[in-house]
Amino acid sequence: MSFQNLLTNSRALLFALALLSGALVAGFGLRPASAQDATPTPYSITGRVTDSAGNGIPGVHVILITGQNGSRAALTKADGSYQHFYFADTRITLSPAKDGYAFNPSNISYISTAAITGDKPNTNFAAIPFPFGTTFNFSAPTYTVSEGSLNATFTVTRSGDAAVFTSGALVSYRTVDDPAAVPCANAGAAAYARCDYATGVDTLYFAAGDTEETFTVSLINDAHVENTESFALELFNPVGASLGTQSRASVQITDNDAPGQANPIDDSRAFVRQQYLDFLSREPEPAGFQAWLGVLERCSNVNDNPQCDRLTVSSSFFLSAEFQLKGYFVYRFYMLTYGRVPRYDEIIPDMKSVSGASAAEVFAKRSAFAEAWVARPAFKTLYDAKTNADFVNTLMDRHGLAQINAPDPANPDGTTKVTLTRADLAARLAAQTLTRAQVVRAIVESDQVFAAQFNPAFVAMQYFGYLRRDPDPDYNKWLAYLNAHPDDFRTMVKGFMNSVEYRLRFGQP
Repeated sequence: MSFQNLLTNSRALLFALALLSGALVAGFGLRPASAQDATPTPYSITGRVTDSAGNGIPGVHVILITGQNGSRAALTKADGSYQHFYFADTRITLSPAKDGYAFNPSNISYISTAAITGDKPNTNFAAIPFPFGTTFNFSAPTYTVSEGSLNATFTVTRSGDAAVFTSGALVSYRTVDDPAAVPCANAGAAAYARCDYATGVDTLYFAAGDTEETFTVSLINDAHVENTESFALELFNPVGASLGTQSRASVQITDNDAPGQANPIDDSRAFVRQQYLDFLSREPEPAGFQAWLGVLERCSNVNDNPQCDRLTVSSSFFLSAEFQLKGYFVYRFYMLTYGRVPRYDEIIPDMKSVSGASAAEVFAKRSAFAEAWVARPAFKTLYDAKTNADFVNTLMDRHGLAQINAPDPANPDGTTKVTLTRADLAARLAAQTLTRAQVVRAIVESDQVFAAQFNPAFVAMQYFGYLRRDPDPDYNKWLAYLNAHPDDFRTMVKGFMNSVEYRLRFGQP
């Protein structure tokens, strides 16, 4: 995509719909902010997992499954303790899971016809050595779906020893993506995440007694006349069971198009849905979808009215609080710790891994992401041998910082901010009141790093979101333009969104 060919003279401001982005609320939708959007109160569930002698068992995944706020797991520490945070809900079930163990009780549930609130201390479990054999499998080796169905649902089963009913378990899944930036108008047999479906990666949580869970992958209903195309799904990282012989499956996508159809991205409904998929890594919620659709349907010119057109609507997804909590959050980890822009095949799965159906679920996944980040081999190679002071200095040097203003590391998703110097961070690491994951996250979420990386991330996300590929050398030209014209986001967004490469993802340009 040529920078010069796409550059136009538009100079209108992008922020006309900033208020429409609103706040991230429990319903987790993009809609106007309201008095009901106050941060909900988090409560904690704490306890220990111990053996028959009362010794703590580390590395147990304590699964939390809620009625309204998603599912997640907390890992027990060296003393067997764990902590979960939750928002008011109607049903909460906790089930521990660890290879080679059953547990007593097998689960603990809280149920209310109104709302479960308050802290829940002493939610304890006893671990019992029990090397039973159960396996995870897809329910079928091959699934066939029509691209017009927009979504495909897949079932993962847990089967084997009857002791499956005495323990929780979890397993991760992912779409097996080929990140090649292929033209979407191909007639081959392979399906691609940039053309035919949205990348899927997440974890399935099985409470004690559960034998199957489902997940959904979003499909892209393009207008290209194609052969039946396929992609693969695979299971990985099982806990509480092993992978069975059917831990990989093939998905066949059948075509539903005839020659001469209009490009579907010109339809407002398809356009709005695609913004959710490309920038928020999820399907739209009904209220948000209808709100954005209404903006376009009431617009006098959906192609050139800065108050309401497609450029403004699309840009508002990047400006939304939800994107800042997800895509921009992940992006800053790469820039801070590695000093580089992430690759497309890195950031898309990472963005998906912090997506959720509610604020509570996203907050939990962000916390898990930070913990998993410092355990990645690349991070450990760079930082494990460093002293606490060198560790802090290396990270702070990345942006030339003497101190940071950041959310309180003890409650990183809260509204309280604190000022932390290099000496503060190193001292807290030495005193073990902060972990390295908490330090990295505090710097990532500091006001200073947020401001420094905003424009570079905005440019990079044009490539990741619209074109579904790595940035090319024109990245630096777009960044220079944006830095020189900080109020003119529309020029860049117009260049990408109206490019032939973007439009070819869905049909003929």
